[in-house]
Amino acid sequence: MTDAKPELRSWSSLGDDERTRLLAEYQPVLDETATTCSFEEKLARMQAWLATRGVSITEDEIRGRRRG
Repeated sequence: MTDAKPELRSWSSLGDDERTRLLAEYQPVLDETATTCSFEEKLARMQAWLATRGVSITEDEIRGRRRG
């Protein structure tokens, strides 16, 4: 028996429709979560939530920086 975790799809690999759907699904979570000014906390929360949906996101993807 293995505890291998499935590979997460990167945020940047998703289409616009899927990103929009995920952001809409995440909004109620934000509405019920304590506010914070910490970008790191916001990122960690979103990463954890997206991971439950098989998606990963990085700071570069949020800020629009391309790898290269």
